[in-house]
Amino acid sequence: MGRNLFWRIVIKADIIAMVKNIRLPVKIIAGLLFMMCIAQIEGQVSTDYTIDWQNKLLIVSASTPIETNTRNRPTAIPQATRALENQMISLLAQGILNVTIDSDQKLRDMEYASRILAQKIDDIYQLRKINYSSFSEDLKSVQISYHFPLNASIVPIMQLQGYPRPVPRRLGWVPQANYSGIIIFADHQEISGAMFPSVRTVDDLIVFDKSMVAREIILEDGMVLYHTNPSAPEVIERVGNFPLLIATAGHYGKIPSDIIITSRDAHRILSQPSTRSALASGKVVIILPEDRITDRY
Repeated sequence: MGRNLFWRIVIKADIIAMVKNIRLPVKIIAGLLFMMCIAQIEGQVSTDYTIDWQNKLLIVSASTPIETNTRNRPTAIPQATRALENQMISLLAQGILNVTIDSDQKLRDMEYASRILAQKIDDIYQLRKINYSSFSEDLKSVQISYHFPLNASIVPIMQLQGYPRPVPRRLGWVPQANYSGIIIFADHQEISGAMFPSVRTVDDLIVFDKSMVAREIILEDGMVLYHTNPSAPEVIERVGNFPLLIATAGHYGKIPSDIIITSRDAHRILSQPSTRSALASGKVVIILPEDRITDRY
């Protein structure tokens, strides 16, 4: 499968629709065929996926054995390399579909995702940067690893609304300080990374979710920044020198990516114009422990 994978599938879907008189839109049939194709990747390919939430990367690493029972051993290595490279688009699609979107679902659980991914996979593949391409020490396998920008790979597939809704406002006592951003410490909780985490109170008031952030901000910088070090330069660049510091009170969801905070902390955020602005601008950092900053599958 090469760069023209989607169009080959669309043409095949068009033919099937004509021959069998299937009354489904061609792009829907193409999405179904696309899923069938990525499910038929050769069993000899070994694949590892890593989501690096801190650096916002999806890393796809794959290896395949080099044919040893051949008279022309020198040609076996480039043949194995080409064969593996030809499957990287399909491997990328599998990796993308397994990215955690929110506390309820991965991308594969969204009914429209496969169809849109089939249309956009070639464009996403062009964003790749190589980590390494090498052979095993015994020259029995070839290994390739690419990384892809997480936001640019996932956000175009999502059907996000064009305009963000206003951040809710709480009336009453208003903190006097003007904060430059918000840091939420979740390093003592079993919280996982996600493309679109939400922040809520114990009584289920939504303080922050993806609907409050403009699509352009999410595409460029992500809804939040995950990090392990609150003093890191990337954190300071994101939230400034005087952020509001919040500790989590728990987590929520089938996938534990939603953050629960106290009602008092919710009031501190929603009653202050500077922190409401920080939410709308995505100036939010979530501190995770080292063992939660990456997902591997």
